Amino acid sequence: MEVIIKVGDQNDNKPVFTQHVYTGSVPEAVGADYEILSVSATDADDPETSNAALRYSIISQDPLAPVPDMFAINPTTGQIRLNEAQLDKKKYPQYTLTVEVADMMGDGYIVTCTAVITVTGSNDNAPQFPWSSYSVSVPEHRKDVEVVRMFVYDNDQPMTPSWLPKFEIVQGNDEGYFNVSTGPCYVDGIIKTVKGLDYEKKRQYTLLVTVENEAPFSTQLPTATATVVVNVEDEDEPPPA
Repeated sequence: MEVIIKVGDQNDNKPVFTQHVYTGSVPEAVGADYEILSVSATDADDPETSNAALRYSIISQDPLAPVPDMFAINPTTGQIRLNEAQLDKKKYPQYTLTVEVADMMGDGYIVTCTAVITVTGSNDNAPQFPWSSYSVSVPEHRKDVEVVRMFVYDNDQPMTPSWLPKFEIVQGNDEGYFNVSTGPCYVDGIIKTVKGLDYEKKRQYTLLVTVENEAPFSTQLPTATATVVVNVEDEDEPPPA
Protein backbone atom coordinates (compact mmCIF):
# COMPACT_ATOMS: atom_id res chain seq x y z
CA MET A 1 0.00 0.00 0.00
CA GLU A 2 1.27 3.46 -0.90
CA VAL A 3 0.70 5.98 1.85
CA ILE A 4 0.91 9.66 0.90
CA ILE A 5 1.58 12.02 3.79
CA LYS A 6 0.99 15.67 3.08
CA VAL A 7 2.81 18.06 5.40
CA GLY A 8 0.69 21.06 6.32
CA ASP A 9 2.41 24.43 6.36
CA GLN A 10 2.69 26.23 9.67
CA ASN A 11 3.02 29.95 10.00
CA ASP A 12 6.58 29.81 11.30
CA ASN A 13 8.06 32.65 9.23
CA LYS A 14 7.53 36.34 9.74
CA PRO A 15 7.20 38.71 6.78
CA VAL A 16 10.35 40.61 5.84
CA PHE A 17 10.40 44.07 4.21
CA THR A 18 12.79 44.40 1.28
CA GLN A 19 14.07 47.69 2.82
CA HIS A 20 14.14 49.15 6.31
CA VAL A 21 13.51 52.69 5.03
CA TYR A 22 11.70 53.69 1.85
CA THR A 23 11.91 57.20 0.42
CA GLY A 24 9.72 59.08 -2.02
CA SER A 25 8.65 62.59 -2.98
CA VAL A 26 5.40 64.31 -3.87
CA PRO A 27 4.86 67.76 -5.47
CA GLU A 28 2.82 69.98 -3.19
CA ALA A 29 0.35 71.01 -5.90
CA VAL A 30 -0.80 67.51 -6.93
CA GLY A 31 -4.27 66.21 -6.18
CA ALA A 32 -5.47 63.26 -4.15
CA ASP A 33 -4.68 59.73 -5.39
CA TYR A 34 -1.21 60.74 -6.58
CA GLU A 35 0.95 57.61 -6.30
CA ILE A 36 4.15 58.26 -4.34
CA LEU A 37 6.00 55.01 -3.62
CA SER A 38 5.56 51.32 -2.92
CA VAL A 39 6.72 49.20 0.01
CA SER A 40 7.23 45.48 -0.43
CA ALA A 41 7.65 42.45 1.84
CA THR A 42 8.20 38.74 1.38
CA ASP A 43 7.20 35.69 3.43
CA ALA A 44 8.93 32.30 3.35
CA ASP A 45 5.77 30.35 4.15
CA ASP A 46 3.74 28.45 1.56
CA PRO A 47 2.44 31.03 -0.94
CA GLU A 48 -0.63 28.87 -1.52
CA THR A 49 -1.76 29.37 2.07
CA SER A 50 -2.86 32.35 4.12
CA ASN A 51 0.41 32.05 6.03
CA ALA A 52 2.04 34.07 3.23
CA ALA A 53 -0.96 36.27 2.44
CA LEU A 54 0.31 39.77 3.34
CA ARG A 55 -1.66 42.90 4.14
CA TYR A 56 -0.16 46.41 4.50
CA SER A 57 -1.35 49.34 6.61
CA ILE A 58 -0.12 52.75 7.79
CA ILE A 59 -0.04 52.87 11.59
CA SER A 60 1.46 56.33 12.21
CA GLN A 61 2.16 59.64 10.45
CA ASP A 62 4.54 62.36 11.62
CA PRO A 63 3.55 65.19 11.55
CA LEU A 64 -0.22 64.66 11.87
CA ALA A 65 -0.92 68.03 10.21
CA PRO A 66 -2.82 69.34 8.44
CA VAL A 67 -4.87 66.12 8.77
CA PRO A 68 -3.86 62.76 10.30
CA ASP A 69 -4.67 60.70 7.21
CA MET A 70 -2.69 62.56 4.56
CA PHE A 71 -1.67 59.25 2.98
CA ALA A 72 -3.28 55.92 2.22
CA ILE A 73 -1.86 52.51 1.30
CA ASN A 74 -3.18 49.72 -0.88
CA PRO A 75 -3.45 46.82 1.58
CA THR A 76 -2.46 44.15 -0.95
CA THR A 77 0.14 45.92 -3.14
CA GLY A 78 1.82 48.29 -0.66
CA GLN A 79 1.35 51.30 -2.98
CA ILE A 80 1.28 54.54 -0.96
CA ARG A 81 -0.72 57.41 -2.41
CA LEU A 82 -1.72 60.93 -1.38
CA ASN A 83 -5.09 60.82 0.36
CA GLU A 84 -5.65 64.52 1.04
CA ALA A 85 -4.56 67.30 -1.34
CA GLN A 86 -3.51 69.70 1.42
CA LEU A 87 0.28 69.63 1.13
CA ASP A 88 2.23 72.74 2.11
CA LYS A 89 5.99 72.51 1.62
CA LYS A 90 6.74 75.60 3.69
CA LYS A 91 4.88 74.32 6.77
CA TYR A 92 5.37 70.56 6.40
CA PRO A 93 8.30 69.73 4.10
CA GLN A 94 8.58 66.06 5.09
CA TYR A 95 6.45 63.23 6.47
CA THR A 96 7.55 60.02 8.18
CA LEU A 97 5.18 57.06 8.03
CA THR A 98 5.38 53.83 9.97
CA VAL A 99 4.05 51.04 7.78
CA GLU A 100 3.26 47.55 9.00
CA VAL A 101 2.73 44.28 7.17
CA ALA A 102 1.08 41.22 8.65
CA ASP A 103 0.72 37.71 7.24
CA MET A 104 -2.40 35.53 7.50
CA MET A 105 -4.25 38.33 5.67
CA GLY A 106 -3.41 40.81 8.41
CA ASP A 107 -4.03 38.58 11.43
CA GLY A 108 -0.60 36.98 11.80
CA TYR A 109 2.95 38.09 12.46
CA ILE A 110 3.53 41.85 12.21
CA VAL A 111 6.68 43.71 11.14
CA THR A 112 7.17 47.41 10.40
CA CYS A 113 9.23 49.71 8.19
CA THR A 114 9.60 53.45 7.71
CA ALA A 115 8.55 55.51 4.70
CA VAL A 116 9.98 59.04 4.41
CA ILE A 117 8.08 61.31 2.01
CA THR A 118 9.52 64.66 0.98
CA VAL A 119 7.19 67.41 -0.27
CA THR A 120 8.72 69.15 -3.26
CA GLY A 121 7.86 72.66 -4.37
CA SER A 122 5.53 73.28 -7.28
CA ASN A 123 5.82 76.13 -9.71
CA ASP A 124 2.69 77.98 -8.65
CA ASN A 125 4.17 81.49 -8.90
CA ALA A 126 5.15 83.10 -12.20
CA PRO A 127 8.26 85.32 -12.33
CA GLN A 128 7.46 89.01 -12.71
CA PHE A 129 9.19 92.08 -14.11
CA PRO A 130 9.10 95.08 -11.74
CA TRP A 131 8.51 97.32 -14.77
CA SER A 132 6.56 96.65 -17.93
CA SER A 133 8.70 98.85 -20.17
CA TYR A 134 12.33 99.92 -20.53
CA SER A 135 13.93 102.59 -22.66
CA VAL A 136 17.68 102.45 -23.32
CA SER A 137 20.25 103.88 -25.71
CA VAL A 138 23.08 101.98 -27.40
CA PRO A 139 25.96 103.40 -29.48
CA GLU A 140 25.95 102.19 -33.04
CA HIS A 141 28.51 99.72 -34.40
CA ARG A 142 29.06 98.09 -30.98
CA LYS A 143 29.00 94.28 -30.88
CA ASP A 144 28.42 92.25 -27.68
CA VAL A 145 27.56 95.35 -25.67
CA GLU A 146 25.06 95.17 -22.80
CA VAL A 147 21.80 96.83 -23.77
CA VAL A 148 19.75 96.38 -20.59
CA ARG A 149 19.63 94.24 -17.46
CA MET A 150 16.07 93.22 -16.56
CA PHE A 151 15.56 92.05 -12.97
CA VAL A 152 12.71 89.71 -12.03
CA TYR A 153 11.26 88.40 -8.76
CA ASP A 154 9.60 85.06 -8.02
CA ASN A 155 7.89 83.80 -4.84
CA ASP A 156 8.82 80.15 -5.36
CA GLN A 157 11.67 78.48 -3.49
CA PRO A 158 14.99 80.09 -4.52
CA MET A 159 17.49 78.15 -6.63
CA THR A 160 14.95 75.55 -7.74
CA PRO A 161 13.71 74.99 -11.31
CA SER A 162 10.43 76.62 -10.21
CA TRP A 163 12.35 79.82 -9.38
CA LEU A 164 15.11 79.99 -12.00
CA PRO A 165 14.08 82.37 -14.81
CA LYS A 166 14.19 81.72 -18.54
CA PHE A 167 14.02 84.72 -20.89
CA GLU A 168 13.05 84.98 -24.55
CA ILE A 169 12.78 87.80 -27.09
CA VAL A 170 9.51 87.00 -28.85
CA GLN A 171 9.10 90.11 -31.03
CA GLY A 172 11.26 92.78 -32.62
CA ASN A 173 14.39 90.70 -33.21
CA ASP A 174 13.69 89.31 -36.67
CA GLU A 175 17.08 90.46 -37.94
CA GLY A 176 18.91 88.82 -35.04
CA TYR A 177 20.65 91.92 -33.69
CA PHE A 178 20.05 90.98 -30.02
CA ASN A 179 20.14 88.02 -27.68
CA VAL A 180 19.03 87.54 -24.09
CA SER A 181 20.55 85.34 -21.40
CA THR A 182 20.11 84.78 -17.68
CA GLY A 183 22.58 86.66 -15.50
CA PRO A 184 25.05 84.92 -13.16
CA CYS A 185 22.88 85.70 -10.11
CA TYR A 186 19.81 84.12 -11.76
CA VAL A 187 17.61 87.12 -11.01
CA ASP A 188 18.02 89.09 -14.21
CA GLY A 189 17.91 88.82 -17.97
CA ILE A 190 20.72 90.50 -19.89
CA ILE A 191 20.12 91.70 -23.44
CA LYS A 192 23.23 92.24 -25.56
CA THR A 193 23.90 93.14 -29.16
CA VAL A 194 24.91 90.26 -31.41
CA LYS A 195 26.21 92.61 -34.09
CA GLY A 196 26.68 96.33 -34.44
CA LEU A 197 23.63 98.52 -35.02
CA ASP A 198 23.56 101.12 -37.78
CA TYR A 199 21.93 104.44 -36.94
CA GLU A 200 21.61 105.36 -40.60
CA LYS A 201 19.61 102.17 -41.33
CA LYS A 202 17.41 102.00 -38.22
CA ARG A 203 17.28 104.34 -35.29
CA GLN A 204 15.02 102.40 -32.92
CA TYR A 205 14.12 98.80 -32.06
CA THR A 206 11.18 97.67 -29.96
CA LEU A 207 11.66 94.27 -28.34
CA LEU A 208 9.05 92.21 -26.51
CA VAL A 209 10.63 89.99 -23.83
CA THR A 210 8.95 87.19 -21.87
CA VAL A 211 10.10 85.38 -18.74
CA GLU A 212 9.10 81.93 -17.51
CA ASN A 213 10.78 79.32 -15.30
CA GLU A 214 12.90 76.31 -16.12
CA ALA A 215 10.11 74.16 -14.65
CA PRO A 216 6.64 74.40 -16.23
CA PHE A 217 3.90 76.12 -14.28
CA SER A 218 1.87 73.74 -12.10
CA THR A 219 -1.30 75.73 -12.84
CA GLN A 220 -2.31 78.07 -15.62
CA LEU A 221 -0.46 81.32 -14.98
CA PRO A 222 -0.02 84.42 -17.16
CA THR A 223 3.44 84.85 -18.66
CA ALA A 224 5.08 88.14 -17.71
CA THR A 225 6.19 90.39 -20.57
CA ALA A 226 8.16 93.61 -20.86
CA THR A 227 8.80 96.00 -23.72
CA VAL A 228 12.33 97.23 -24.36
CA VAL A 229 12.77 100.28 -26.61
CA VAL A 230 16.35 100.43 -27.89
CA ASN A 231 17.44 103.79 -29.27
CA VAL A 232 20.54 103.72 -31.49
CA GLU A 233 22.98 106.54 -30.78
CA ASP A 234 24.58 108.19 -33.77
CA GLU A 235 28.37 108.34 -33.79
CA ASP A 236 30.51 110.75 -35.73
CA GLU A 237 31.87 108.82 -38.70
CA PRO A 238 34.50 110.03 -41.17
CA PRO A 239 33.21 110.71 -44.68
CA PRO A 240 33.83 107.93 -47.19
CA ALA A 241 37.12 108.23 -49.03
